[in-house]
Amino acid sequence: MQNDPFSASKVNGESAQTDYLRLFEAMPHPYLILKANESFTITAVNDRYLSATGTARAALPGHGLFEIFPGNPGGNGGIGVSELRTSLERVMRDRVQDIMGIQKYDIPRRDNSGGFDVKYWRPVNTPVFDAEGRVTRIIHHLEDITEFVLERERTSRENSEKAERVRERADHMEAEAMRLAHERREAAEREKKIMAEANRQLDEAYSRLKDIDRLKSMFIASMSHELRTPLNSIIGFSNVLVNEWAGPLNGEQRDNLAIIARAGKHLLGLINDVIDVSKIEAGKMDVHLEEFDLADVQRELYVMMGKDARDRGLSLNMEAPSRIMRADRQRLSQCLLNLISNSLKYTERGSVHVRALPPPKSENGGNGHLHIIVEDTGIGINNEDARNLFSPFVRFNSHLHSKEKGTGLGLYLAKKLAIQVLRGDLLYEPRSEGGSRFILAIPETIHESTGSLEIHATETATKPLTRV
Repeated sequence: MQNDPFSASKVNGESAQTDYLRLFEAMPHPYLILKANESFTITAVNDRYLSATGTARAALPGHGLFEIFPGNPGGNGGIGVSELRTSLERVMRDRVQDIMGIQKYDIPRRDNSGGFDVKYWRPVNTPVFDAEGRVTRIIHHLEDITEFVLERERTSRENSEKAERVRERADHMEAEAMRLAHERREAAEREKKIMAEANRQLDEAYSRLKDIDRLKSMFIASMSHELRTPLNSIIGFSNVLVNEWAGPLNGEQRDNLAIIARAGKHLLGLINDVIDVSKIEAGKMDVHLEEFDLADVQRELYVMMGKDARDRGLSLNMEAPSRIMRADRQRLSQCLLNLISNSLKYTERGSVHVRALPPPKSENGGNGHLHIIVEDTGIGINNEDARNLFSPFVRFNSHLHSKEKGTGLGLYLAKKLAIQVLRGDLLYEPRSEGGSRFILAIPETIHESTGSLEIHATETATKPLTRV
């Protein structure tokens, strides 16, 4: 763009100029177009700006921005003027858009009273270049957030008043407690009996709390099941619509439905994690033992996670030797899926590698634990995060934290499954060449008598096994 949008008629005719004017006036927020000069002369303004600032159109074009809006000398108008000017000068100097924080910039009243109306804004200043790449105009965009800021200040005052009342109440309660303590000191023998009774009640309360905690986990699991039913319906009908079984869709509809389906699947995954954690903590996790080939599990994981890896520009490598196991196949797959998903989230370039090492022979002739290793070339985990790596609701402290979604349950659940269901352990160690390495150490064969969770054997002898 060589000049402001309204010079387009020289190239495209009067109809183009009219279109630009209509677009400019249709903008939902206040806009000014300023010359990139020392006084930031106003060259164009839309109706939203006039309405927000209470100014007349004839009073603005040809005048400098700070000539029309000099700032409120009785408030912090000097600061607002200075910060706005600095932002505009930064746009001219650095030739990039500048997004300002919340600004208090009061608007002069138009009743000649000399007063100002309190206003809070969130400004954005964007450069416009000519054919030679020089900044010739600046688009000054405002968002009026006065009501939001004033409401926040009012809420803050109310909260302060509530806090003061709470402090007064606490002081009163403290004084009452001191009086009661004095009375107890005067009746020492009686107090001993009361304390003995209190201790007995505390023991009972502790026992009840343990029951309540167990019931809480059962309640969460039950409610999560109730949530899964409508979620599955949402996901299912979304897929029906996306596949156009109910009729053709346009591109926007297809994209929106895909977003609904992805969000539903993400939420369903979180609910499933909560259910599993609740079951484990309540001691109600069923363990279904069956024979299967580890290679089949790895191939299924590659099918599930391969596209995610490719979308991230990563390589997902699987070494899938044929190895017959007897364990809970679903929970092993879930545990590995959590590990692979975690590695993909925190790897910006390179690869995620999954391999299995056969168990070493022990001295008594028996077999040790099979090691399934998931390693990546990602950002790694610092020592502070490593100490809490397998705690619930803990997420890595990194620049990818806000980008990647999650609840912090993935590794916690994987550790629980490794120990309580797969009868092994999940270990972490950093890679010397960078990245992370997780080692799932589990027995190849689990017997029904092992462990405390409820175990069910699933007969699969008649099912053919697929080998690599």
